Amino acid sequence: MARDRSIFLAGHSVRLFKRCDRPTRFWQAAFRRPGSARPLVKSTGQAELPQAKSWALDYLAQMGPPPPPPAGTRPGIGENLLGAYPFPKIRQEKRHVERELAMRTLSAYHADPHLSQRRLAAMLNVSLAVVNVYTAQAVREGWLLKLDRPQGQGGGYRYLLTDAGLGQVQALASAYLGQGLALYRRLRDAFIQLLAESGDAEIALIGAGEMLEIAIAVLAAHGRAPVSVASPDSLFDLTRHAVKRHRHHLVCWLATPGDTAAVRDFLTQHLPGVALLAPRLVAFDAPVF
Repeated sequence: MARDRSIFLAGHSVRLFKRCDRPTRFWQAAFRRPGSARPLVKSTGQAELPQAKSWALDYLAQMGPPPPPPAGTRPGIGENLLGAYPFPKIRQEKRHVERELAMRTLSAYHADPHLSQRRLAAMLNVSLAVVNVYTAQAVREGWLLKLDRPQGQGGGYRYLLTDAGLGQVQALASAYLGQGLALYRRLRDAFIQLLAESGDAEIALIGAGEMLEIAIAVLAAHGRAPVSVASPDSLFDLTRHAVKRHRHHLVCWLATPGDTAAVRDFLTQHLPGVALLAPRLVAFDAPVF
């Protein structure tokens, strides 16, 4: 991130800077607290440096102490992935991905200690550098034991999952499952809200995958069934006679991440007057799509 200059306050606890990679006239403030994985960055809303300094120091005074790390954890990836994470929601979603990668990395080595990092990267569909980082961190934390391969079994290393590593896999799996269930509940509640908005209208679904399955399950739980189910790649299925018969008493639900505008344009052209509803994630107060 390019910056023109930095101003430090309160013994380097706060750094004021202006970004050069995007148009802004306000000073930004990065707050560093012991035990936090990353600085907390806020816009001061001030264009002048004296006012920005005053705002940053006032904000720092209002900040409480950082949350203590969970009992039994040490600084490093364990604390970062399982500890409290009071940062914006988008970073919490990134944390969910990091937990899954760490869990799958450790589980893969447990299943095959001779697994190469290049092959593991292909299995996880990530870059080799990502696997290198997670593997090195796991070795430093004592979750993996790095050993030379026995003579005659080729070059490279073998990685054995330790007892501490097994405990970490179980903790990561629990955290990952909890996040997945929370997302399921938010989507379920969002589709229930769409059902209330749809009234007694017939419902056609546009979607695929698990999100579509959740929408179908919500309808079934309320004694309803979609008149049609179409994937985003086969929207012309919605133009069949069975759908057109209900077109004056029909709404469409979008049950997949995708290009909402393209679907809306299709409905405008082929099923004019049919409303398109998309679920909202209440925790984000913004559309899923």
